Amino acid sequence: MRLLGGVSERYAQAGGLRRYPGQDQWDADGGDCVMAEVIWALLMAWMLTQTLRSLQRDGLVERIVYPTTPPMVDYRLTGLGRSVLEPLAGLIVWADKRHDDIRSAREAFDR
Repeated sequence: MRLLGGVSERYAQAGGLRRYPGQDQWDADGGDCVMAEVIWALLMAWMLTQTLRSLQRDGLVERIVYPTTPPMVDYRLTGLGRSVLEPLAGLIVWADKRHDDIRSAREAFDR
């Protein structure tokens, strides 16, 4: 499916779409994309970009841009970002212990 209207190649590639040599089409895993898949891939790439920008703004991650073509960007945790790992580990342990309770609550809600 052809991408229309100035859609950024960067977003399509970040969303897992590939353009094969000699083709003016974007494919996902070698199969033709329907427009909904293209839109979904672009949306997911946009959401990832917004989340990373927010984490950078909050001081949790550092963005490193390399002067290559195409541009390459890495993200790494800052000291502040690393300091949140221990509290998050506690939340993961809690969620693991309460998984059955959470599943039961969801099932009760969905009835």
